[in-house]
Amino acid sequence: MPVAGRARQGDRAREQQQARGSPKEERTAADKSALLRLRKVLKLLATFAASVTYVSGLSAPGGFWDHDEDGHRPGDAVLKGGPHDARLKGFFVCNTTAFVASLLILVMLLEKKLCFSQKEL
Repeated sequence: MPVAGRARQGDRAREQQQARGSPKEERTAADKSALLRLRKVLKLLATFAASVTYVSGLSAPGGFWDHDEDGHRPGDAVLKGGPHDARLKGFFVCNTTAFVASLLILVMLLEKKLCFSQKEL
């Protein structure tokens, strides 16, 4: 009798596991959920980086000349043409690189085909 009772318990356990789904399926669903949350966070951070670099590109360090003075034209960067010219160029190179990189990351995250295989869609 005890053997039959164990067999029934084993059958019940198998039925319950089939009803819940296999542990592998549960892990896969949890992994997919974690990936979707990670994509959302990365999209938020990439959007923030793109916004900050765009705004910093529009407002150069040191500002802009607003009138003719000492041979400068209005609209020129204050740091342009002096001892800080190399620093200004370095800033714009780094800023442009960060802006383009954040835009590329956004495009890759928005396109689901680049993040998930065709089987999962």
